[in-house]
Amino acid sequence: MKPAHPFPTMVIGSLPRPRWVLDCVNAREAGTLGEEEFQAAVDPAVRFAVALQERAGIDIVSDGEWRRRTYFTGFARAVEGFAPDRITVGLLDGGTKKWPAVVSKLRYLRPIAADEVRFLKSVTRRAIKATLPSPYMIDRWFYDPEWSAPAYRSRADLVQDAADILHRELLLLRDLGVDIVQFDDAMMGRFVGGEYNAISTNPKVRITMADRERELDLAIWGLNRALEGVEGVTAALHVCRGPRARMHVAHGGFEPLIPHLYRAKVDILALELAAPDAGSVDALLGFPPDKRLGLGVIDVLSAEVDSISTVKERVRRALRVVAPERLILNPDCGFAPASDNPISLDEAYLKLRAVATAAEEMRRELAPA
Repeated sequence: MKPAHPFPTMVIGSLPRPRWVLDCVNAREAGTLGEEEFQAAVDPAVRFAVALQERAGIDIVSDGEWRRRTYFTGFARAVEGFAPDRITVGLLDGGTKKWPAVVSKLRYLRPIAADEVRFLKSVTRRAIKATLPSPYMIDRWFYDPEWSAPAYRSRADLVQDAADILHRELLLLRDLGVDIVQFDDAMMGRFVGGEYNAISTNPKVRITMADRERELDLAIWGLNRALEGVEGVTAALHVCRGPRARMHVAHGGFEPLIPHLYRAKVDILALELAAPDAGSVDALLGFPPDKRLGLGVIDVLSAEVDSISTVKERVRRALRVVAPERLILNPDCGFAPASDNPISLDEAYLKLRAVATAAEEMRRELAPA
């Protein structure tokens, strides 16, 4: 995708869901709202989500992920091989939650994001983004040594099958005319800093910082398998530190991840760089010439809206390591990667508007005299 102007802006993916949208999502999950009724109810909401982004001045829009409970559970709805409520995980607030587990070989049943994209294309003329979980995310959320072992002797086997399914979906999204397909991976982001936080993951899959190189190699291998041989669509990888309830799961700069991220066969690396615990953009020295940087310029965790001058200063710092024509400006992360994230739509709108306004001012400042 060739930008129409310098410093194009984009959302990462999700927007905060209004209460009535959450009610629809929950009713579908509970089986009290049929699929056709669900889609008809949420279509007007998605129109609103798109209008919000357009009014904020965003160039590359999504559907807000308002048809999903989370950014990754749509995969389990579209793919055979899962059983509900098999994995119990601990949460940041001290509670617990149950996830599905992979219990048999994965089999692609229906599109994961393609139907969302068809509607999105019908309601906007702007460039559009579709989001998918990475193959490694599927493994880390849904693999269980007990439940998954009959189908998958190793986690790598599951990553391989997930990658092949995502490859098929990627081709479908390309043929539908999607401008950017972004793979989301918050699990890679847990390897920043010096201590691995396993919260919200399966306690039966024990991973520590000693496993960092092995795990990152597996993550990039799976992603590159999904991307293998696909042309005609811009691919992105978004890596964050697992924001939830205005907190990060992991803390630290991207330095340990950089060699691995640079091996990803994507066109865009969309990275969380505005939050106070995100480290320095100087970690990106030597940024590959075949990639663009989706620069996180606004903190999605803070309740405060960063000033335009603060956002512009983050752009200026990034210009020390990445040329202006290779920068895309975006928030650090989605505003609601989980459906119940406590961020308001007004806050998200104001933060998106700050991103777009800063981009406009930077274009003027750097325009030839």
